[in-house]
Formats: sequence, structure tokens, C-alpha cells
Amino acid sequence: MSFRPLIKPRKSPGRGKTIALATMQVSIFAVLTRAVSFVFKIYLSRTLGAEALGLYQMALSLFFLFAAFSSSGLSTVLSRKLSENRALSGGADFPLFTATLLIGVVVAVVSCGILVLAKPLLGYIVSDTRAVPLFMLMLPALITTAGYGVIRAWFWGTKKFTAFSSTELMEEILRVIFTLLFVSGVTGFVSGETGLALAFTVSDAVVAVILLVIFLKSGGKFAKPSSLKKILKPSLPVTAVKICGSLLGTLIAFIFPIKLMEYGLTQGEATQQFGRVAGMAAPLLFAPNAIIGSLAVVLVPEISEAGASKNTALISKRLNSAIIFSVICSGLFTAVYTLLGKDLTQILFNDTASGEYLTVAAWFLLIMPISQLTTSILNGIGEEKEAFFSFIVSSLVSVAAIWFLTPHIGVYAVAAANFLSLSVGAVINLYVLSKKADLQYDFIPKMLFVPISVILTGYIGKSIKGALETGGSPQILTTVIVGIVIVIAYAAFTIGTNSIDVSGFVKMRKTKTA
Repeated sequence: MSFRPLIKPRKSPGRGKTIALATMQVSIFAVLTRAVSFVFKIYLSRTLGAEALGLYQMALSLFFLFAAFSSSGLSTVLSRKLSENRALSGGADFPLFTATLLIGVVVAVVSCGILVLAKPLLGYIVSDTRAVPLFMLMLPALITTAGYGVIRAWFWGTKKFTAFSSTELMEEILRVIFTLLFVSGVTGFVSGETGLALAFTVSDAVVAVILLVIFLKSGGKFAKPSSLKKILKPSLPVTAVKICGSLLGTLIAFIFPIKLMEYGLTQGEATQQFGRVAGMAAPLLFAPNAIIGSLAVVLVPEISEAGASKNTALISKRLNSAIIFSVICSGLFTAVYTLLGKDLTQILFNDTASGEYLTVAAWFLLIMPISQLTTSILNGIGEEKEAFFSFIVSSLVSVAAIWFLTPHIGVYAVAAANFLSLSVGAVINLYVLSKKADLQYDFIPKMLFVPISVILTGYIGKSIKGALETGGSPQILTTVIVGIVIVIAYAAFTIGTNSIDVSGFVKMRKTKTA
């Protein structure tokens, strides 16, 4: 075992909110946030088109690459350190928070200066140089992102889930408001994808100010920075993962369009395909993250406390229940997308090509929860190096799949790459957790019934869909009816096979959280 020394958890006052209720609360905010983002992307796809979305996604992937340098690893480690401190004394470490904020902002400022000087070189790391001016407009947001990322980590580590989740929703709403102002051309001096990039920067600055006010109103304060080594050393592998993850996104945004051109597409067509995958299909594919992410947000602080007290039984129990619940939820999305993918994208984006990709890519959703939850738990118990190793291996698999498969199967190489990399990452993480935290694989038998339920549900839905289409039912009505049938049939199969672990999840209510 490689946990911190044995600590007897301190029961702090006011810890009356259960894990299940906290997860529900975070999930509601997450769903609302994704709903706002999703509806807005529908507007953008219809207003700007796939090519403009592709350019914006390229600039965004470049932004996230450099944003990872400033505070990503610091924020993750800060939240864990605060949880461990909570288990020991129940207090908040403001000197550590201030040190983390200072490091993040300084690194962000330095990064901005370097990037301004290196602007002529940026065209070499994007496949379409039109994305570079958009990135430069977004550059100041590196500083504000670093600041509010650390503040949100304080909310997370101290289990102030309402502030943590509601501010994310507020950020999305503000981004929509500013984008509507700029993209529509109402301001008169900017429009289109340029307005989209500028709105990103302005909304980021406003959110940072609001978060600072909420932090101070919630009892937060600044103190003399201390324990720099305490936050820097463990943050390095997490930061490396974030940087490599962003680098991977940037690399894929670079090589994928090039490989699509080897497949036979022009540069404009390749950029459109990238826009369809990243801007249209991706929001639908990652919709289950509203649930998976909420579970991780609520569980990680508790897991950090359990790791500090060497309570491996609790870690195993919580992770098994979370995986089962998440995989079953993802299975429902898989069932819907495999049958109604083209209908959904036609209705939402007026585009069927992205729907064709969606129907194939939906299968990797069954692996995604395992990979994401186990990675979060590894970071939660201080095994950042193992999480970094897992990420590197799975990323190499992803890049290799896109590099070698895209010239042969086109856009579907991304789906294959996601499935392979998530599978490899999940296997490595589970192995490490079995050694480090004595993880038991109780979720596997129940999880195996999920793809069977998806297939059986698909047959029922396909029959209903065929009958409605033959009868001349409108596409929207057909999609709604078949969607309802899929939900009911899927629920019946999962409950009938006893694969849904509602009781295990509900039992989390017995454990209190703030």
C-alpha cells in the first residue's frame, strides 16, 4: 500500500448531506450546463457551419494545451490536499491555496508572453492556419482560467459542491450571452468564428471575477503562501497528464485532417469532417459525462479521506457501485445513439454525416466510465504517477490508431481510437487499483449484461421505427416515440437481468458528506 500515514477521520460539523444527494445536486447542475452548451452548439452549427466550428475547435485544442501548464495539475492536487487536511483537522489550508493560486497565475502570465513572441511558429502546429488568429484572441483567458481553476478546486476540496457546480453553469451561460452578442454581429466590429473566440475570452474574465467574489463571501481568504514543495511535487505528474492530454487533442486536430486528405478529401472537406466529429457528434457522445463527472466530483474527496485512513474496503465498494451505475447510464445513451444517431443530428444540426459517425462511435461509451472513474480515483489516493503512465500508454494507442486507420476507414478511425485507448487505460487503472487499493472486480458480472441489453433494445426500437416510418410519421415524432420505447425497454432489460445496482448507489446515502 502506498497511502499516507494512518489518520483517523475527523467528523466535522454540518456534514449532513449524503453522497447520493450531493451527486444528484452536482448532476443537475452538470446536466443543465451541458444542455445549455449543447443547445448553443446547435445554434452555432446552423449559424456558422461545420468548417467554422472546425477552426474554433482547432484553436480551442491549442488553448487547452497551454492552459494545462498553468493550473490543471495544481488544482487537482490542491483539492486532494484539502480533503486530506479535512480528514485530519477539519480546517482549510489557506496558505496552501494562496501558494497554488500564485503559481498558477505566474505560470499563465509567463506562458502568454512566450506565446505572443512565438506567434509566427504556431501555424506549424495546426493543420489550418486560419485557427491561429482565433487562438491569439483567446490567449488572455489563460490567466483567468488559471485563477478560477484554483478557486473551483478549493470549492471541490472543501466539499462546497453547490458553489463548485453552479459556477460552471454560470460560466456556460455567460459564454452563450457574449457569443450571441459577438457572433451575431450586433457589436458591429466582430462576427462569425472571430466573435466566438472573443466571447470565450470575455466570458472567462467575467467568470473569474464572480468566482473570486463568491470565494471571499464563502469564508475564503488569502494568506502568506507556504508549502510550495508540498503542492508542486505531486502536481507534476497530474500536470503532465493534462499537458499530454491537451497535446494529444492538438496533435489529433493536426494529423486527423491531414490523414483525411490521404483518405481522399480536400482540406476544406477535412476541416468540415473534424468540425462534425468535434463540434456536433462529441457533445452528444460525451453527454454521459454529466453523470460520470458528477460521481467523480462527489466521490474523490471522500476517496482521498479514505486513502488517508487506509480504508481500502470503502474505496473498492464506492468504485464498484459508481462503475456499475455509470456504465448502465452510458448503455442507455449507446442504445439511443446506435439507432437514432442520424435522426438526432439531422433534427439538431441539419446534418446526417455526423449522425453516421455517432451511431458507430456510441459503443465506446460502455468503456468510458471505467477509464474516467478509475483515473479520478488514482489521483484521489495519491497515485498520480500510475495515472500518468496509464494515460501515456492509452494516448500512444489513440495516436497510432488515428495515424494508421484514418487513410483506410476515414472519420471512423476516431471512434476506433477512442475505444482502444479507453480500453487500454481502463485495464491498466484497474490493475493498479487492485494492487494499491485492494479493488475487487464486483462490477464485471453485472456490466456484461449491458451490451446485451443495448442489442435487444435496438431490435425492439428498430421494429417500432420501421413501422412508424412506413406509416408516414414525421421524423421528429418518430424519434421521440422510439426514444421513449428505447428508454422503457432498456430499463426493463437491465432490471430484469438484475444488472442495475440502484441499491448499491442508494446505500451511499449512509455516508455523509458536506
